[in-house]
Amino acid sequence: MENRKQAILRAVVQEFTSSAVPVGSQSLQSRYFVNLSSATIRSELAELADLGYLAQPHTSAGRIPTDSASNGFAFTSTKSYGMGRPTSRAWSKGWR
Repeated sequence: MENRKQAILRAVVQEFTSSAVPVGSQSLQSRYFVNLSSATIRSELAELADLGYLAQPHTSAGRIPTDSASNGFAFTSTKSYGMGRPTSRAWSKGWR
């Protein structure tokens, strides 16, 4: 996955985890990606949805991470803290 898509997915997971509200392109643009247009972010969000990492509750809503996005984010986060695969797998499946 491209670096930009990874950064956007990471931001969506972080925002949704902290707020439990679908995340829109304008909020991502104002908080994380001031150098990208909201249209570019919407395009990346649509591609991430096509890949199965994001869902859109209804047409005018922002995006929410799917289980596969949350699990992948949990694994990459624990990997950076030096946890092994069994620990990170248990964390992503059992400690939500």
